[in-house]
Amino acid sequence: MLTPEQKQQFVEKGYVLIKGGIKNLDLLAKMREQTWERIGYDPHNRETWVDRYVEFAATEAHYFPDMAPRVCKAIGELVGGLDRVDIKSIQYLWNRFVVKYSYYPDSREWQLPESMWHRDGGYFLNFLDSPETVIVPLILASDIESRGGATIILPESVSLIARFLADHPEGVYGWQHLRPCYPIYEIAASCKEYVELTGKMGDVYLMHGFMVHAGGYNYSQEPVYVMNSQVCLKEPLNLSSKNPSLLEQATLKALGVSSFDFKPTAPRKRITMPKDDSLKLVS
Repeated sequence: MLTPEQKQQFVEKGYVLIKGGIKNLDLLAKMREQTWERIGYDPHNRETWVDRYVEFAATEAHYFPDMAPRVCKAIGELVGGLDRVDIKSIQYLWNRFVVKYSYYPDSREWQLPESMWHRDGGYFLNFLDSPETVIVPLILASDIESRGGATIILPESVSLIARFLADHPEGVYGWQHLRPCYPIYEIAASCKEYVELTGKMGDVYLMHGFMVHAGGYNYSQEPVYVMNSQVCLKEPLNLSSKNPSLLEQATLKALGVSSFDFKPTAPRKRITMPKDDSLKLVS
């Protein structure tokens, strides 16, 4: 499934693109069009688009292996086999859209986002080898061009997050309202390389779980739609394996070592994420 070049890119840069990863584009388009009725906006009247950035709660699900068989195969190749994956994490494609209707600062000059930088995984205490959120699939539910609201990733951040976690075996929270947490904005500011995740509807990006990213400003006249999920493993990463997966290889490369015997010094635990009143959530 994955070419040698794609495997190398994931290990070195922390992401890979699966073009046309979603098989049923008609169903994806139907779910997308339903958002107009759910939020009550008129697709032909931009004056009704009151909120610039909206998250839609999940109300409908479809079997992900049927919707995206090539994506599931690629995930298996990245983590060392689908038998290592907690199947519940890739079982369904939910209509959990993030939509940017028209989202940019007062200045019309393009710029990187000033806020919202994060790594996914706020619902558990993060460790270097955590089995949760090891891969983040990002699904493009509309065509997205440069400067048109694409998610922006910082490939250098994978190494910075990995090294920070290696230095904190007691665990780190992924949510900025809790302590200890990542110095996420310092990490983002120190990264020189950024990539806009542009593409066609149905394209799927697979990102390393440590990837710091944010939604880019949408200077286009059209709303952009993305969906994401989180791939989890049954067991923690084995960073001292004699046969590491591509995911483990990428993590070790981020650390600058060939093997790492990591042991957390605090219990693993799930947490309830604090409510973020700054986001518009539509049920």
